[in-house]
Amino acid sequence: MVGVVVRRVVSSEAGGWLFGLSVGIYLFTAGGSLTTSDAVVTFDVTRNMVERGTVATSGNLLGLEAFRGADGRYYSPFGIGQSLYNIPFYLAGKMFVGVTGVTAGRPDSIPKAFVALGQVLVGAFIIWQIYRL
Repeated sequence: MVGVVVRRVVSSEAGGWLFGLSVGIYLFTAGGSLTTSDAVVTFDVTRNMVERGTVATSGNLLGLEAFRGADGRYYSPFGIGQSLYNIPFYLAGKMFVGVTGVTAGRPDSIPKAFVALGQVLVGAFIIWQIYRL
């Protein structure tokens, strides 16, 4: 019985260390930008949900008329799950800029970096769960 408890504690600690190591590796190797079209679209939907209260995109981001809605606006083909997950990171980026006054490049560069780095937690969490499995 004691051996089972000890193995679980060691396993939990190892999983926690693996999660922390993964976060560290991802943070130090992350580019801090959105490089795929789906990331750009989900960021745009996140921004529009927060600032405009809509799930429509700012325009024809993918260059395809197939994503134009009946109202004439364009919508993401990726759903809103990722955009909802991005909201706290977007708000943290906006708050960082507001509090520190630090800017880089375009006005949305810092919030984009925060959203991109939010994916670090997802990747590290997946690694931890694979380890637990």
